[in-house]
Amino acid sequence: MNSAFAQPLFPFPGKGEIYIKIYIKDNTDLIHLSKIVSIDSKTKPESTNVYAYANKTDFINLLKSGYSFEILKHPADLSNEAKMFSGFFKEIYTWDAYPAYSSYVDLMYSFQNNYSHLCKIHKTGVSVQGRDILFAKITNTLNDVIKPRVLLCSSIHGDEPVGYVTLLRMCDYLLSHYGTDTDITNLLNSVEIWINPLANPDGTYAGGNNTLNGATRFNANYVDLNRNFSDFVHGEHSDGNTTQLENLAVIRLTDSLQFVMGATLHSGAEVLNYPWDNQPGLHADDAWWQYVSKAYADTVFAHSQSGYFTGLSSTGYINGYQWYMISGGKQDYLNYYKHMRELTLEISNTKIPDASLLPYFWEANYRSLINYAKEAQNGIQGLVSDSATNQPIRAKISIQNHDNNNSFVYSDSITGRFFRPIYAGTYDVNFSKNTFQEKILMINTYNGTAAFYSVSLAHTSGMNEESLFSDITIFPNPVSDNILIKTGSSDIISEINLFNLHGISINPKTQPETISGNQFIIDVSTVPSGLYFLKGTRSNKSFVKKINILNKN
Repeated sequence: MNSAFAQPLFPFPGKGEIYIKIYIKDNTDLIHLSKIVSIDSKTKPESTNVYAYANKTDFINLLKSGYSFEILKHPADLSNEAKMFSGFFKEIYTWDAYPAYSSYVDLMYSFQNNYSHLCKIHKTGVSVQGRDILFAKITNTLNDVIKPRVLLCSSIHGDEPVGYVTLLRMCDYLLSHYGTDTDITNLLNSVEIWINPLANPDGTYAGGNNTLNGATRFNANYVDLNRNFSDFVHGEHSDGNTTQLENLAVIRLTDSLQFVMGATLHSGAEVLNYPWDNQPGLHADDAWWQYVSKAYADTVFAHSQSGYFTGLSSTGYINGYQWYMISGGKQDYLNYYKHMRELTLEISNTKIPDASLLPYFWEANYRSLINYAKEAQNGIQGLVSDSATNQPIRAKISIQNHDNNNSFVYSDSITGRFFRPIYAGTYDVNFSKNTFQEKILMINTYNGTAAFYSVSLAHTSGMNEESLFSDITIFPNPVSDNILIKTGSSDIISEINLFNLHGISINPKTQPETISGNQFIIDVSTVPSGLYFLKGTRSNKSFVKKINILNKN
């Protein structure tokens, strides 16, 4: 062991970060140490060896701190060049190579081109050096706004590309198996999945667009993106840096769309890490977290070699803070500020393993990832509407004597739909919104199933809110044969669709028939009884009406 002051002053040959092992007395040192360097991992929760990264400023502060440390070989200083795929067509990619940057972009857009009915690529921003931040939206009805959304991301640390290839392959698997695999077909019929395989392209391709040699954990500004989010315990900029472009791309997406669940893939360990990372207090849904974590790990164990996913914890999962504390993490940000259920997946002990091993990591994890995405449908779900207008409203859904640290959720402002994953039990669920009377329901839930509730809230004043589509009337409702849709505006309704509660498009006996410029009829005589959403478009804005169909079918 060397004294900190015996180390060279600026050991940064060719890059702006180093990899180090730091010696601590106990875990109480982590709070102070996390403000100096970017902690990467601990081999065991009780270990006094901490692995970390440091940029030049971090290194100077580490020298001043008095901690003893050892400079290690950087994980991306590869002895042998990683096998790279530099082709342009998915059909010749066998998933045993890392893609060059241009191949990555081509692969993403090939998913959209080859499966235009299931996939749309969204560019939500660019990196510091101008590389694209891309998300694949995958579902069976791309214009639907009713389904629960799941967000899967990887490689927020640029030198951790195993998840990068895993999620690229997940895009391909979901798309190529839709319509032939019942499980995948049902999943995409019911859930909207967004996949961002490469969150930190500048870090991954720091050595050039055709190599992983020289990849960095940090982005091009030498900022750890997974310490750069607002933190409800440690503050808005706990790392001392402005929010980076790569993270703004994620924030913009989650500001505009309401996600139910998510996961971010890493490498450097083999374990599932669930909230919180920034404090010792447990998440309100700790029982649910352990339930889904155990399900993930047990499925991994059933499809991997003995010893995989057990090095850090014999169960395969661990509470983040019990492992080691961090601040500014994406997991805590999305759980607290976006009311999601987001976890962290570490799927390879080696940061950049030989590319020939990539199929193994896929085989070990893909079933667990799919099963995890399915959980977005379970728990408590339903819709909230205005009792006077029947219009969807954005309401707060909270569990009495249960929720804390923003674990409550909101219904969607456009559809009124809400999704609240929760462990089996009996709960008093509160539905509330300003100017409305709150409503409390006792709800029983069971693991692996959904309890659906349609909730209408009444105004406290008895007055109706102004509605952009208050002139649109649906008659009759309930209906058994023909729906008449009438609007008092001269603006023409350009599109009308009918969806069931799972977001699946329903094809009535006939398409909407125009009676006049502002009146339409839909024949629903063959549609089974139940609650449905009628979604229309007028003046480039969507409206949703709840329809109750009462048929003998």
